[in-house]
Amino acid sequence: MATPYVPVPMPIGNSASSFTTNRNQRSSSFGSVSTSSNSSKGQLEDSNMGAASSIEYSTRPRDTEEQNPETVNWEDRPSTPTILGYEVMEERAKFTVYKILVKKTPEESWVVFRRYTDFSRLNDKLKEMFPGFRLALPPKRWFKDNYNADFLEDRQLGLQAFLQNLVAHKDIAN
Repeated sequence: MATPYVPVPMPIGNSASSFTTNRNQRSSSFGSVSTSSNSSKGQLEDSNMGAASSIEYSTRPRDTEEQNPETVNWEDRPSTPTILGYEVMEERAKFTVYKILVKKTPEESWVVFRRYTDFSRLNDKLKEMFPGFRLALPPKRWFKDNYNADFLEDRQLGLQAFLQNLVAHKDIAN
């Protein structure tokens, strides 16, 4: 049985480019994606529209933040996950692993590694626990090569949108 993924504390500076592995690496985007800022809002480029869309993470009412943004506490915000990149692994079988940076506060963050299957299982479990929960995951399969860089980058954007919508969901984030 595989061991569960464990969060690993790591400094934010140059975290995307410092990832190394002993496994046979076929394709990777870890060095090509920058981390997000300390802002309470994140931007994700919609691959279909080509425009940036903004998603609010804070659980406080919006007008409270706009009146006095200095009063917003990091403890009141949900953790902000950012997918830093992906890597196609070839251990026994070929699979893709996504590197996710989770920031709780500016000083507290960690990195976890997850496969698409982990996102799918999380989505299924959330649908069980919250019957009204409906967030879309990007497609699992593609008619062409599932390890094509374009497919993997689109999937990464879809998983990032899934995570951002997840932490913005008030029932789940609390």
